[in-house]
Amino acid sequence: MTERPVKVVVRMRSPPTELSRGAPRSMEVQRDLGRRQATSVKIGDERMEFDQCYDETATQHELFRREMAAAIPLAFDGKSTTLIAYGPSKSGKTFTVDGSTTSAGLVPRTMQRLLQFQHASAPLHTIQLSVLEIHRNKVFDLLDSNSDRTDLPIRQSATGSVVVPGLARLPITTLAHFTRLYEQASRAQSRQSHKVVTFSVQTTGVDGEPKSGTIHLVDLARVDESRRRSLQPRSSDSSSNAMTFFVLGKVLSAINEGKSLAHMPFRDSKLTRLLHDGLCRDVHAATLICTVSTANVDDALHALQYAAKVRLPTTYRSPMRMASETSPPPELTPTLSSLEERLEAWRQS
Repeated sequence: MTERPVKVVVRMRSPPTELSRGAPRSMEVQRDLGRRQATSVKIGDERMEFDQCYDETATQHELFRREMAAAIPLAFDGKSTTLIAYGPSKSGKTFTVDGSTTSAGLVPRTMQRLLQFQHASAPLHTIQLSVLEIHRNKVFDLLDSNSDRTDLPIRQSATGSVVVPGLARLPITTLAHFTRLYEQASRAQSRQSHKVVTFSVQTTGVDGEPKSGTIHLVDLARVDESRRRSLQPRSSDSSSNAMTFFVLGKVLSAINEGKSLAHMPFRDSKLTRLLHDGLCRDVHAATLICTVSTANVDDALHALQYAAKVRLPTTYRSPMRMASETSPPPELTPTLSSLEERLEAWRQS
C-alpha cells in the first residue's frame, strides 16, 4: 500500500441495541483474509478503502497506540504531527478526542505520554498547552478566563511560521494541572465550533540548537448530511462550517496529490491557515480520522465519501454519486459565493 502524506482512518461505532440484536448491518468494517489490519468499509453495495479501519471492538488504548504513540518522541525531536477528527453527531468523534471519565481519549493520553517521556529523558524539556476554537470564522482562546472574548489574529512570523498573537501557551508539569485547564477550555467552548488543541515541546538538540515540536489535535464541528439537505434556513454556524470543511478537504486532497504549496488554498479558511505548519513544516505525520455510526447510514456515507476523496483525490469515484467531486454541492453554492466574497474582502484587509 502506497504511503500517503495524509493518512485516512475510519472508526465505526454501533449502538448497543443494534449489537444485541445480532441482525445483519448495512455498514461494517471488513478485514481481508490474511491481513492483520482492516482497511475497508462495506456500506450497502459499496466497498470503500482506507488506510486503517476500526470497529466498535477497538479500544481507546488501541487507537492511541496505533495512531498517536509514535508522535510523542518525535515531538521532542522537533517534528510536527496533526490529527483531525471529522464526523457526524453521535458518531463518537468527541469521545475519540476527549474520552470519558472512565476511558481517556487521544488528548489526555497524549498529554500523559508527553509528561512520561519528559520525565524519563531530560528535565530541560518544556511542554506548553494551547487550546483555541474557531467559531463563525473567529478565533478565540479557550484558556483565556476573561469574559470579554477577543477575536485573535493569525499572523506569519519573520521566519515564515504561523503565529497567533495573544494566544495563551501555558507550561504543563503535571497531569492534574492539565486536566484542570482542559476542563476549563471545554466548558468555554461554543457549540458547533472547531477546537484545536496544541502541545508545543521546546528542547535543545545535541548541537545546542533549540528545537520546537508540535502535536495538533483537532475536533471539528459535527457535520450532519441530513441537516445539510433539509429545507430549514441555514444558520451562521452551518454556513461557516460548510466553507471550512470544503477548504480543508481541498487542502488535504492537494497534499495527497503532491501539489506544490502554491496550489494549496491554506489561506482560504482560518482553520487551514492555523494548521499550515502542522501539515507542511517538519512533518512526521498527518491523519484524518473519520468517525461514523451505523445508527445513521446517510450521515455516515457522506462522511466516508469526504474521507475517501481526501485519501484518493484523483481516482475515487463513488457509484452513489459523491456529493462533491471538484465543486461544492449545488445547494451550498449561494452560501459559498457569499462566503467567498467575504473571504476576498478579509484577504484584502
